[in-house]
Amino acid sequence: MLKHFYLLSFFFVFNLNLKAQNLDDELTKANGLYNGKNYSEAVLIYERLYKKKSSRVYNSYLDCLIKLSKIDSAIKLVKNYYKRFGKNPSILIDLGELYILQGNEDLAKSEFEKVIDELHCFQCLKILQQKYV
Repeated sequence: MLKHFYLLSFFFVFNLNLKAQNLDDELTKANGLYNGKNYSEAVLIYERLYKKKSSRVYNSYLDCLIKLSKIDSAIKLVKNYYKRFGKNPSILIDLGELYILQGNEDLAKSEFEKVIDELHCFQCLKILQQKYV
């Protein structure tokens, strides 16, 4: 029985290593395509990697979408990334910049105002922490 447990454990760990290696290989391929300015092929790989919950590809994936003039897809990506991986104000800056590219200055201004509000709250928390902690 113990022998079976060790065997199953080995295959489980081996499988995890293969999956990690496969992700790294795909990322290397996508980065090579990106660096070679082959954005249409790179974006397909980045999309696949992003769907596998890899946040490491966000910036390159976003840049490919912008270079391919897929602004609506880029906006969708940024909103999804903001929800999935944390509410970082810099992501809202990405969204505001996309709205500018789209020609929607009012939405861009709204996003930039959210950034200012979030940064202000962050500064307030830092001050409170310094005073009371």
